Amino acid sequence: MMNLKGTPELSPSNLMRPLLNYGIACMSMGFLVEETAPVVWRGLMVMSAVEKLLRQVDWGQLDYLVVDMPPGTGDVQLSVSQNIPISGKS
Repeated sequence: MMNLKGTPELSPSNLMRPLLNYGIACMSMGFLVEETAPVVWRGLMVMSAVEKLLRQVDWGQLDYLVVDMPPGTGDVQLSVSQNIPISGKS
């Protein structure tokens, strides 16, 4: 657990800035919704949220991007694996 709470700030280019702890940048949909609000998303809503976390966050220069997803092989997992280029370089 990264022990983070709060709302991301926006950069001058209108991208969200991830929250930091232990020198690690973190972004979560949990930072964007009310803490006590139930969230039930399906289909396009989920894909829109994933796209937002991938493309609308000022990640800066990354060596690694770790994506924590629930278990399964559903649409979200397939779309994420198809939309994030993997270089295979070490």
